[in-house]
Amino acid sequence: MPVAFKQLGVGAIVTQDKTGPYSQLMVNASIAYHLQLDEDNKTRLSLGLSGLINQHSLNFDELEFNNPDPEFEGGTYSKVIPDASMGAYLYSKHYFVSLSSHQLFESTFKESITSIFGDNTEVRHYFANMGYTFHIHSDFHVEPSVLVKATDSGPSQLDVNTRFIFDNSYWAGLSLRTSKSLVLVAGLELGSFLLSYSYDYGISSIASTSSGSHEISVGFNINDARNRRHSYYW
Repeated sequence: MPVAFKQLGVGAIVTQDKTGPYSQLMVNASIAYHLQLDEDNKTRLSLGLSGLINQHSLNFDELEFNNPDPEFEGGTYSKVIPDASMGAYLYSKHYFVSLSSHQLFESTFKESITSIFGDNTEVRHYFANMGYTFHIHSDFHVEPSVLVKATDSGPSQLDVNTRFIFDNSYWAGLSLRTSKSLVLVAGLELGSFLLSYSYDYGISSIASTSSGSHEISVGFNINDARNRRHSYYW
């Protein structure tokens, strides 16, 4: 949301996630500064910085071993880890380009007593995203985009996306990933209310044992009295 004056934006995310014996609570606070690059204020550069506090918890009592391991016996192991992200975002009415990096600190959750599986160290992630909006008609736009994702310890991934936007309120699209999955997306925006749906279907050999995943997102935009909001603004 915008605060203080028109160039400044702030945001926060709180996430609670649990998978079997492992859980994490994340609190993320972000700030962005938007620079005007031309006289008519149609092109802007946003610079963002985010700080993160992540609490990892592992319940040893929920772990089962064929051979008991004294390293994982009794109680719960918990650790609070700080981290940070940063990025830059160039955008206008017709295009956007962004670069960002996450998990900058590469913190360690729990050091291993052996070197077999490593030390549970978070890996730095890199993202590059760009897209262009073609105005086919006053009520119909086509927006192709690409997203490149990379880490320091694994293969890179490319997403090729196309979104069809109707009346600036409804959209549908398709995404193809080099990790061999196909994603269908759809959504609508009614005033400040947003609703979107996506279906991720694997087209690799794993498709024979997985029926894909569904995701539903519900959002509410805080009104901006200066009417500066871009579809990717904050």
